[in-house]
Amino acid sequence: MRICDINNNTCEVRLNAFGNIVAASQYGTEGGKATGFKPVSEFTPPEPLTLAQAIEKSETLLGGQSSVTLYHENELSGDNPQPAWVMTITASDYPGTPDMPPCRIDITYFDGAGRLRQQFSLDEPGAAYPCADGVLLQDDNQLKEVMTDTRWRIIQAAESTLSGNAVRRFRPWFSDSYEPVIDTRLPDLIPCEVTGYDAQNKPVFAEDAEGYLRCQRYFPWFNLTYDENDTLSSGFDFLRLFQYQRDISADPGNRDALFMDRGIYGQITEIDKPYSAKRYADNIQRYYFNSGRETWLPDAGITLTPGDNILKPYAMPQVRYGQNENDN
Repeated sequence: MRICDINNNTCEVRLNAFGNIVAASQYGTEGGKATGFKPVSEFTPPEPLTLAQAIEKSETLLGGQSSVTLYHENELSGDNPQPAWVMTITASDYPGTPDMPPCRIDITYFDGAGRLRQQFSLDEPGAAYPCADGVLLQDDNQLKEVMTDTRWRIIQAAESTLSGNAVRRFRPWFSDSYEPVIDTRLPDLIPCEVTGYDAQNKPVFAEDAEGYLRCQRYFPWFNLTYDENDTLSSGFDFLRLFQYQRDISADPGNRDALFMDRGIYGQITEIDKPYSAKRYADNIQRYYFNSGRETWLPDAGITLTPGDNILKPYAMPQVRYGQNENDN
């Protein structure tokens, strides 16, 4: 496919049998001089390569094109099986440019359903987390950090519910390996933002990687949004947004008296553990809004568990402000 403008500048791509772009090029004139990349007609598709071979031969594979894309959907056999991947090699400048930086390499891994799982981009030398066989290495329960000449920036796909709502979004991080990371401890090792949803799949709260909280409340005639500045105040009571109060406060000592008529999970949701027992819990950053698992409310320092009435599950709590010390 080729597009030529009125200045005789040409952009073209070459497709494979499945309609995927395998090579792209652009050439024409700049300042009255012919310049650009080689035409895609001069591109020769390579023989099937492993990912390691493609990375090693990236400059050769580019062959004067502006970008070359390799597709590999079946590398599950052999000594080092890999999931389906797509690798794109992009030139940093026109061929023959003096002191031209190395080409850019981007690798995308997919799962069995064709969904994006991880994206790797070759970056400048620097600090990175070492990875072996898809597992991040630790030293004294802390992620190891090494200086490496070959560093890859990784973007991890968000973890989602069955409804497709993203509940955990990871920050980009660096590794010394291009192999996919299959470490199940990622939520505990890599900074991430956690988002909770109500029964209608509307976002209710979000805690960013630094621990700052945002939340929302929905009413028939308006919505209330609390940003990080609102929730940063020591007087902000997150639990109060989701409970029916009967002239009692949400203090830790009111475990036996504090109930919710309509809870995050359903009816008669109660406080199951005192404040002190969960203040320094290991799962302090975990939030669950389905499947009947516990829900951790960080600002209140307590957990909520589902009640025994399953006739009205997943009902959002009614909020009523009574006369109690929380209203002052």
